[in-house]
Amino acid sequence: MPYSMESAKLPQYTNEAFINRDIEIALVEEKAKALIQRLPLDERTMIFLGQRGTGKSWLIRHLQTRLNMLSAIISLVIDLEDYRGSNPEEAVKNILYHLNDLLFKQSTLLTEELPELSREFMRHLRVTLIEQPIALLIDTVFESDWQLLATLERYLLGPLAAESRVMIVMAGRGQAYPWKTPELRLRAKFHNLEPFTPEQTKAQLTRQNPKSVDHYFEIHKHSGGNPLASFMLADRPESPDMGLDQAIDEMLKVIPPSEDRQQLRQNLEAISVLNAFDEEQIPPMLAAYYNDKRYQEWKPAQARQIRENIVRWSFAQWDEKKKGYVLDPTLLGLLQRYLQTGERQELWQRLHCAAHQLYMDWAEKYRRTSQRWQAEADFHQKELAQKGLSLEDCSYI
Repeated sequence: MPYSMESAKLPQYTNEAFINRDIEIALVEEKAKALIQRLPLDERTMIFLGQRGTGKSWLIRHLQTRLNMLSAIISLVIDLEDYRGSNPEEAVKNILYHLNDLLFKQSTLLTEELPELSREFMRHLRVTLIEQPIALLIDTVFESDWQLLATLERYLLGPLAAESRVMIVMAGRGQAYPWKTPELRLRAKFHNLEPFTPEQTKAQLTRQNPKSVDHYFEIHKHSGGNPLASFMLADRPESPDMGLDQAIDEMLKVIPPSEDRQQLRQNLEAISVLNAFDEEQIPPMLAAYYNDKRYQEWKPAQARQIRENIVRWSFAQWDEKKKGYVLDPTLLGLLQRYLQTGERQELWQRLHCAAHQLYMDWAEKYRRTSQRWQAEADFHQKELAQKGLSLEDCSYI
């Protein structure tokens, strides 16, 4: 069972608590200064990509803090999370009204029809652009409904991207939306947010959770340098393992309450011992996880649905080299460590034993790819051996 504890309260962004991301800040500030100086820019769209907990939202807010120091440019922020579940047209209308109020401090839009609303907003905006450039910062982009993104592009982002004194900065996780506007896709700069180094994690904890600094190296080892995971693990500095359960739960909070988050977590735990997976591995691993052979009788469509759900929430992606789906590295590391602590060690053993047996069966059955499956079986045997376990300990599987 998970540890019984109250989840740590996530810190709110402040300029003082922010660390790292100097490269990303420099990229944005360089473009902002070029706009201020009226220099031509080939790329006026910056897109920051990163998994849950990499600090995308904090980066967006810090960029606004930094851009506000440049008095010659106007910075505006919208978070598409605020419009989750809304009708796309109504959401874009509200975004236009919101941006208009921020820019002009009063309601200057006199229509409720979206096409005319967009044109009216742009007419007012172009007057402002004569004097000052504008940076629009958008959070939670690719997690949002694609109908919302299509409507947003048509009535706001597309027209904005065509203006030479406008810079658009986006942040999001998951599959990038296929924008139609060239400035948003073909002439956009994509940038992946890298995990923190051990020293950066130390600096993060110094500012956000000083009591845990002495344990920063172990925390970093478990979190993989993911700032959110590091913070959650640091909530129990005397033993980062005590924070694994709440760290995993926090990573899964991208799943809305309407979805069965606990069920998906169990599916992820079941496949986390594998180097890669596809729908064929899911039933035998669930059978081992629940110790219930009925999962072996699943139809392919049932396993495929689980795989698609995992991919849908961007917890896994296809790895061509491994010829299978691989879990997000941070989440994978947390799950693997979690299964090796406390009373879950027996489950960890059972899963490795089941995987070994599965791949041995495949090596025998599929002669053409026998070498590949034998290598996978050897991997699981080695994992067991490192814990002092042999295949004889799998006899009960």
